[in-house]
Amino acid sequence: MKSSPLSHYGLVPCPRPRPLEFVLLDRDGLPVAVGLPTKRSRWGPCRAAPPRPLPEELLYLILSRLPVKDLLRYRSVCRSWLALISDPSFVAAHMERSKQDARILLRPLSGSKHRRLPPQRKVGLFACDAGADDKGRVQDARLLFETEEDYRGLRLTMSTHHCDGLILFAGASRNFVCNPSLGEFVALPDGTRNVLPDHFDGSTAALGFDPFTREYKVARCFYRSYSFQDRECSLGCEILTLGGGPGSFSWRTTAVDPPYPVLQSAQLVEGTVYWRVYNDLHSSSPQAILSLQLRHGEFATVPPPPCFADDPLLIQGADLRVVGSRLCLPYLQFREDLLDIWVLEDPANHVWTKDYSIRLPRLNLEFNFIDLYRGKILLMSQDEVLAHDPEGNAHNSVIDSYDKPIFHHPFWGRFLRFGADCCLQVNVYAESLVSVRGQTGRLHVGESVML
Repeated sequence: MKSSPLSHYGLVPCPRPRPLEFVLLDRDGLPVAVGLPTKRSRWGPCRAAPPRPLPEELLYLILSRLPVKDLLRYRSVCRSWLALISDPSFVAAHMERSKQDARILLRPLSGSKHRRLPPQRKVGLFACDAGADDKGRVQDARLLFETEEDYRGLRLTMSTHHCDGLILFAGASRNFVCNPSLGEFVALPDGTRNVLPDHFDGSTAALGFDPFTREYKVARCFYRSYSFQDRECSLGCEILTLGGGPGSFSWRTTAVDPPYPVLQSAQLVEGTVYWRVYNDLHSSSPQAILSLQLRHGEFATVPPPPCFADDPLLIQGADLRVVGSRLCLPYLQFREDLLDIWVLEDPANHVWTKDYSIRLPRLNLEFNFIDLYRGKILLMSQDEVLAHDPEGNAHNSVIDSYDKPIFHHPFWGRFLRFGADCCLQVNVYAESLVSVRGQTGRLHVGESVML
């Protein structure tokens, strides 16, 4: 076989390039255009033809898979990209995609006197993923968001469930709504004064989406007066609408007061607010859940699942939770070491169904349900976080001790949480482009997203 004269110089002929379509990337690796190679000499490289714009459908799919921090930068590429990223259908599509990559949100509290511990004056949220080591445990948690202002002295409780990327921080006197992905931490206007002491008022405020008005709302109860000795109280309820529309960011008192006292564990699900009835401040209150329909402004009681009938007092210690768009109520069977998760399947007819029954790994240890995390059930005890796989009926320890995760802070460096009074608030979080003061991330009935 006759060799090519170029072989003397260590060169070999290049095969003729196939006319395959290529994607042109910018400096950040983001596709901006597609093109076809042109014909050149068989000895030289191909030179790209003038690129044509990337098809809108392909650009839509690619951008919907990017994290929020990148999308915030790419809004300045051009007007068409800004319009696309700001479009409600894109916000909804991106939100649905990010739910598949949900992360565990940790808020370290109290305790350690470690010299590298960041100050507790600020609200700091750290994000992590389960499965960081070979046993599926969390090793590193990196700072996702931190407030700039000093909130020392406020007893803020992070909501157990995010609503389209929005998280409520509720206190007795002040409330805040946060989107960590956008760096928003918005203080809500002061509502009616609550005379109940701080240590009683856990989470009487709830954040959720109202499908009838297409708005995000915050509902809270407040006490005008109370007497534990006489088991009497007077309380009211008020609602605030987020966003930039008329009448937003102002509290509106409901026309009817709540018929029974409530305390902690509030949830707002599909336009209905739920509270656990607090019997210590009412002589004839039922062992039930109090509900408020935002559309009609009507209060009603919802009986708990049938398992609570054997011991009605258990409802006093139960915590309301949210699974998807449904209210749920965990029921712990101490004698059987089982945790049953009941879901309110039919709110109108008060029909509960038992979706999960989990065999707990340790005897006489109280676990509580947090949320669903990538197909698994996240459980939390006083010093441990577990991920239960309902298909394989197995579980692994995500955080086997609260002093194990290593927190990374850009200013304070790496630090550990340790000590007897170490505490964490845990949430399952999916980032979104929904702004506290902007548009919603949900479409109207009949609309669809392109994924």
